[in-house]
Amino acid sequence: MHADLLVEKSWLLDHMFISIGIILSAGVERDIGGVIGLHRPYFDKSYFANLSSLEAKKRYDALRESSEDYLKKMGVKQTLIERMFETDSTNVDILNMSEAKMEFYSRVPFYEEWLSAKCGKFTEEQKRVLKSLGALRAAAATIAWAKNKVLRILAGLEMKTVVKVMFSSPKQKQHPNYRFYVRAYFSCPVLGRVSCHKY
Repeated sequence: MHADLLVEKSWLLDHMFISIGIILSAGVERDIGGVIGLHRPYFDKSYFANLSSLEAKKRYDALRESSEDYLKKMGVKQTLIERMFETDSTNVDILNMSEAKMEFYSRVPFYEEWLSAKCGKFTEEQKRVLKSLGALRAAAATIAWAKNKVLRILAGLEMKTVVKVMFSSPKQKQHPNYRFYVRAYFSCPVLGRVSCHKY
């Protein structure tokens, strides 16, 4: 199933939450740096309103089944799927950041086990570096948000705080953990291929 079956316009804020949840569920590594909103998927109102009640039930049951199948294949917990379907499409069930991190695996189980078999477990020092890298990613996302005026206008939000950090390549290399971060990732060729090219 394709996510675009569930999303009308992913750039409008009232539609962003479900698309973010679906896109997030597709990742084998999930970095959550904010809230996640859930609600059940829905059809275009003008289309759905013109169906008979029997046809509407048939179509919605098929949508629900394909949505649940997709989310289960992506390793989303059943409790989270149920929570999504308990929230009607005119509301949003907000998961705060800590709740979202607890509900969504940071790595899907098969991928974590595969990496462990390929590369071994990270040391405590490597885990600290990866946590620091997560903070860098969150800062980079904040900068991207601050610079993207179109996205802010569509969302109807004003960015009050602008983070004054530059992530050009030379500056990033000055980060105190940069060398160790590169070593941590390149010590495992698989992780190097998966992650290092992004930075």
